[in-house]
Amino acid sequence: MEKRRGLKNLIFGLIAQGATFAVGIALPRMIMTALGSETNGLISSVNSLLTYLSLLEAGVGAAALQALYRPCATNDREAISGIMAATDRFYRKTGRLYLLAVVLLATLYPLLVRSELSYTEVFSVVLLTGLSGVVSHTWQGRLRVFLTAEGRAYVITNAITAAHVLTGLVKALLLLRGCRAPVLQAATLLLTAAEVALINVYIRRRYAWLDLSAKRDW
Repeated sequence: MEKRRGLKNLIFGLIAQGATFAVGIALPRMIMTALGSETNGLISSVNSLLTYLSLLEAGVGAAALQALYRPCATNDREAISGIMAATDRFYRKTGRLYLLAVVLLATLYPLLVRSELSYTEVFSVVLLTGLSGVVSHTWQGRLRVFLTAEGRAYVITNAITAAHVLTGLVKALLLLRGCRAPVLQAATLLLTAAEVALINVYIRRRYAWLDLSAKRDW
């Protein structure tokens, strides 16, 4: 069973890398052609800046993962619920900080960086891109840790890959219809929210016993 899960994690991880590479090559070229290098540069710069906000996790995800390995191996549901309750609280708390940082960045970025784009367009792109990260961090981060400890990281990998490819296709269609960058990022936000919602549904159905309101044990 463990070997099968490990093989699934490996195979789906490779597929995810290939899909991400393909979308990463094709989409920026389409954006540059349809919206210009200014918009493509804006989206790339914002994505790069937002990666630093992942530091808010501060290693807690790795610590929670280590704490979960033993109770997951012994199927100690009470201990798992306690650890996950503490992890959930942390991700919600840092999610609020993440949101505050995104709003500040969206407000200040158009003032600090010279651009031919309007303040409203730059603000919208930064805000919508950042909100996708907020949603993913707050409501998916803890589940990624849990599924990894359970040996089912491929569930998250599959969801992210499917969402990434679908997002690329939707953005391509929107570009062909002449939509601007804020619309592209709004589509990304909606698809990210759908991805997170589906993963949460999966967790509730497969692990109905998981209690995030349990007494925190970590």
